[in-house]
Amino acid sequence: MRYVIFDVEATSWEEQVSPEKTEILEIGAVELPSASAAVSSEFGMLVRPVGTPALSSYCLRSTGLTQFEVDQADPFPLVFAQFLAWLGKEPFTLCTWGDYDLAQLRRDAQRHRVTLPASFERSLNLKSAFSRWQNLPPTGLGPALRHLNLTRAGRAHRAPDDARSVARIARQLLPTLGSPDKRYTR
Repeated sequence: MRYVIFDVEATSWEEQVSPEKTEILEIGAVELPSASAAVSSEFGMLVRPVGTPALSSYCLRSTGLTQFEVDQADPFPLVFAQFLAWLGKEPFTLCTWGDYDLAQLRRDAQRHRVTLPASFERSLNLKSAFSRWQNLPPTGLGPALRHLNLTRAGRAHRAPDDARSVARIARQLLPTLGSPDKRYTR
């Protein structure tokens, strides 16, 4: 079974805002051809937000992106089409660290009237699986990496780097999950 570890970064502000206000800024993913295999392929693209195109200073600091970079990016429908082309044919298991990434993807798809493939509903929440595997409360990516004595790949809050970091955990976690019917989803 092929695993696709998927991460998004979205617009953010220092103060709490409605989730409907946030928009995807970056899609990152890596592919593992099997549960314990090394990363075989990567995807990473910036997305130009349309609702609030000017990024907050908080968002710029936390991601390390520049307004210029984001202004040059394609809008969500074009980037998502390229992501789907990169994904290729099924079967694959889409994996995320928590529920946030798919929830944000659904919001952006709805905003842009883009239909998500049915396969995106069959995802594996690695954060929940990690908690059960290690008998720990749900934890962030950084603490989970440290718990396994793994280093972060690249910069936090950059989607391709976060996907690579999650893959480091997944390569240890996925082989412990057994058959697909025993995997922890949601």
